[in-house]
Amino acid sequence: MKKRNTIVLRLSILVVSSSWAGSRAESPPPYADGKVRSIVVDKGRIRVKAPRGGYLPDADLLGAKLVGMDEEGRSVAFRIDSIIPYRDSIVDMTLYSFSSPDSLGHWNNSCGPDRMGRRRGFVMEGYFDAKALQVEDSSAFTVTCTSGSAGKCVLFGYGPWLKGTDGSSIKPLFQACTRMVRADYCGDGTPHTRNGTFIELWDYKGIQGDDHRSPNRFEASWAPEGAVWIKRTRIPEVATLDSIAKECPERYRTKMSVPSDTLGFGEAVLFNRSR
Repeated sequence: MKKRNTIVLRLSILVVSSSWAGSRAESPPPYADGKVRSIVVDKGRIRVKAPRGGYLPDADLLGAKLVGMDEEGRSVAFRIDSIIPYRDSIVDMTLYSFSSPDSLGHWNNSCGPDRMGRRRGFVMEGYFDAKALQVEDSSAFTVTCTSGSAGKCVLFGYGPWLKGTDGSSIKPLFQACTRMVRADYCGDGTPHTRNGTFIELWDYKGIQGDDHRSPNRFEASWAPEGAVWIKRTRIPEVATLDSIAKECPERYRTKMSVPSDTLGFGEAVLFNRSR
């Protein structure tokens, strides 16, 4: 399977494989019987209900296959090769090593490396529509890599399932972050960036703070619908203020090349600089 940063699975199930992936010295988990079980996604973590209540231990899911249909109705599968608890000063969640079969039936890591060299992923409930807007849908799940925009934003601390210190949802921050990472100025799903481009961000809730000493240049302020104010584009060879104005003239008739990086505060929830 060609590597993609996100793949949507509909009606996803988990096959707890009878061909268990553990070492010969270990006994297979008691539920590695090849049976199909429905899954629950809890803050990026894959959960499977146990027959007698509660959930199966994570270790019992090693070697299991997450199967379903992609956006085009094709059957797809991801095997869980490892389960890695991840924690830093902001994020506390579970990451996975997923593999998927190629045309010859060989299983290869499903994710490309992120900026830290990790080839990890996780699962989110819902999906992204044609304009890259996240849609809540309990019958669909998105397998995303940490190298993709959604994965980066979750690791920035903007998991859409989280609450701010005031109890409000931070999903708007997550959506704005995915726009910002992809330089989706018009909010229509069109990216204007290149992989590996440096970006620096901060938000109005203080999850990511502003380094006022930064030598990098202010780029734009962001809302879930796209950029609110644009001072400069990230990569002039990819897009300019003029070209963005032509792409979405109604949105940016009066929102170009503004003098202050605070303009848009109130409507905007996220801000960024770039080199």
